[in-house]
Amino acid sequence: MNKNKDLFFKIYLFMLNELELRGNELMIYAVIYSYTKKSQESCFYGSQAYLGRCLNLTRQSVSKSIMSLIKKKLIAKKTIVINSKEVQAYYCLNVSTEGDSMSKKSTPSSTAVDTNVIKALHNTNNYTNNDKNFYNNIII
Repeated sequence: MNKNKDLFFKIYLFMLNELELRGNELMIYAVIYSYTKKSQESCFYGSQAYLGRCLNLTRQSVSKSIMSLIKKKLIAKKTIVINSKEVQAYYCLNVSTEGDSMSKKSTPSSTAVDTNVIKALHNTNNYTNNDKNFYNNIII
């Protein structure tokens, strides 16, 4: 049972009407979007296993949905190295950081990565109060 019953992410109408997303793809896109829309440099650094736990999906379902979103050119993936470990980062393409409408967005750089966010999203077994802020935006 999830300890954080009151946590959520938003599903915007454009995700349903313009992007025509449904099901797992919609939930995964909404989670990634919740991080990406914050600034031009924002990415979602959580693992596929983490997304699966948060959304109650198998890792295979998450992987399949992510690959479909990449193929549809709705999200992109990049690999960064932190402390000699490769970490996958996902970001939404064509997202405006002003409001919830669609517009061109550049590829985020990896220069300003918060390693505490990475640790929290990739090692959820050691959940602490300091990690709550990272979970607040994405758990249903």
